[in-house]
Amino acid sequence: MLSYKIKELVHKRALNSKTWLNHDGSYTLESHVGHIHYMDKHTGALKEINNDVVDKGAFWEMKEAGYEIELPKESTQKVKFSVKQDDIEFIVDKIDGKPIQLVGGIKTDHHQITYPEIAPGIDLELSCGYNSFRKIVVIKEMPDFSGDFLEIEFKTN
Repeated sequence: MLSYKIKELVHKRALNSKTWLNHDGSYTLESHVGHIHYMDKHTGALKEINNDVVDKGAFWEMKEAGYEIELPKESTQKVKFSVKQDDIEFIVDKIDGKPIQLVGGIKTDHHQITYPEIAPGIDLELSCGYNSFRKIVVIKEMPDFSGDFLEIEFKTN
């Protein structure tokens, strides 16, 4: 098996590409459709995106992408989402007009938090992507509700 020594030229990084110096002195450009790096707001350096959530005790945090987020462990907390200097907070407030509760059994999987049974038969998944944050409502079984449709409210500040 041949082993080639290549080295990333970090100073040539872009938001969506890496440049490699090959063993023979040539270069290889690895380019992506989406961002693979983010700009560190303290140093200005382009760093590799890592969208894993980290347990901070009272909440989970992800801040190694083009946005930062804090995900709550209790229903009294809000999700704190910021892109550059703009902070947005939101909370899942009601499902079919009834207040929800974030209860025990919360599951984490690197970049996703699952809040089970925020209402009977309904889970909420908050997922951190490279360039996106997703709120996914998983309806495992259709709950009884009074209207013609199921209403889920997300409030933002």
